Amino acid sequence: MRSFGRLRMTSLRLTWAWVWSILAFALLVAGAAIIA
Repeated sequence: MRSFGRLRMTSLRLTWAWVWSILAFALLVAGAAIIA
């Protein structure tokens, strides 16, 4: 049960990492579009 909870936390952290990377990429693209 404890290991399952740890696995869930890890997957949650990975999901947040994906969300932040996608957001950063979108901001980068938007900034490049504004500058260009």
